[in-house]
Amino acid sequence: MAFFRMFKDSALELKSLRCITVTAMMIALNLALKSVTIYVTDDLKISFSYLALATIGMLFGPTVGFLAGAVTDILGLLVQQMMSAFNPLYTLVEATGGLLYGLFLYRLQPVKFNKEMFKPVAETSIVPLNGINAKLLSALMIIAVTVLYNIYKFNELFVVYVIVFALLYGIFLHKLAALPWKQLLRVIGAKLTVALVCNIVMNPAIMVITGVWAADLALDVKIPLRLLKNAIQCPVDIMILILILFPIMAAYKSIFKNQNTTKNNKKTPTKV
Repeated sequence: MAFFRMFKDSALELKSLRCITVTAMMIALNLALKSVTIYVTDDLKISFSYLALATIGMLFGPTVGFLAGAVTDILGLLVQQMMSAFNPLYTLVEATGGLLYGLFLYRLQPVKFNKEMFKPVAETSIVPLNGINAKLLSALMIIAVTVLYNIYKFNELFVVYVIVFALLYGIFLHKLAALPWKQLLRVIGAKLTVALVCNIVMNPAIMVITGVWAADLALDVKIPLRLLKNAIQCPVDIMILILILFPIMAAYKSIFKNQNTTKNNKKTPTKV
């Protein structure tokens, strides 16, 4: 079956020195990005490390993504000298994130951005929002996050983070809808699934199991707050993934296609 063949093909990637090298670089980038964290509340934070893990899953599949997630979590504790806080359940959450990114994004088709994608939305093949509605949506996002900030007292950086995204979306990012919709759905599905499985289900469940949260507190306060935070953050993360992953895949294919062509030319015997 194609589903199980994906895991086998991903495992075979580990035989490649290229896979090992690129994955090691992405793991190092993941650890560096974890230091760039915005705390929304004491319990909720925004990290950009998912970009490196998503890249690994996209390039090398679910098996490599799962292993990279586990290695990243353990190395992160080692770097921070916090191995006493090691919990295999949290490592499983990180590994599951890498697995899900691999399932959705493995062999994502490269797409190069061009001027056609930034034409007025009415001229594109997909019209989810016209320019006026996009600007209205961005205005509503700014109002919503401002109101929620006054209620929940979010970190100011989080508010700035959402407002900047809303402004960019209203001005021109909505025009990226000209990208192939099947590829867009894969990116959207990847982020939403990771948010649901890892952030909404697994992390709170582990918090309750380990006694960090009481069950009633989790259900009444913590999980609703996580839902709210992820509902606000997911559109931002999806847009960042779209802007980052497609160019990375196009560059990766271009670089190694040229290398393979060069190798094939060297192997071809010269006719006398």
